[in-house]
Amino acid sequence: MNQIVRIYGVGDNQERALVAALNRAAQELNVEIDVEVVTALTEFLRVKIEAIPALMIRNKIVVYGRVPEVDELKHLLAA
Repeated sequence: MNQIVRIYGVGDNQERALVAALNRAAQELNVEIDVEVVTALTEFLRVKIEAIPALMIRNKIVVYGRVPEVDELKHLLAA
């Protein structure tokens, strides 16, 4: 079963960079992920997003306000 990760953003360059880095990290780990991009402000408020882009893994916001390096994303996906 694929792991579902959510990216909260507004369709900007940082969001696209996060999607690309996340896909690369998953590929390097040889794991399957489903990336859901959330752009609805109501969802940002519901999960209390502090800054964008934000990354949710296993229903927990693990990174926000920056695009992490691939190695950090690999660690977060494997944890």
